[in-house]
Amino acid sequence: FPIVGEGQMEFEDTLFHFDRDISSDEALAEIAKADPKNPWLPAKAENTLAYGAKNPEEQWEYPIIGLGSVAEVDGNRHVLNLYRDGSKRGLILSWFDDDWLAYCRFLAVRRIVSPTSAS
Repeated sequence: FPIVGEGQMEFEDTLFHFDRDISSDEALAEIAKADPKNPWLPAKAENTLAYGAKNPEEQWEYPIIGLGSVAEVDGNRHVLNLYRDGSKRGLILSWFDDDWLAYCRFLAVRRIVSPTSAS
């Protein structure tokens, strides 16, 4: 998962919960259509890791999936998954091409643009 960019950027984040089993492609489509005027983007690796560091307790409740960075490992596409492993927090690679269970959450971000920088 290459990290692209330099410095710091401010992002607004949200978790999407679809409350049904869903494929990665369906989740991406739902995220994209949630706010067309100010679109959400699926969280990349750096967003997912930063979110886990900032909100360590959330992954005790449900897996948090970052669909924005996809890596091919042994011929399969994988994404980052913040999850609970017994009494520890964990980070694993999960298959992009499998369906996600209804309790999963999908992290999405959008850049915060101040009014002065938008002009």
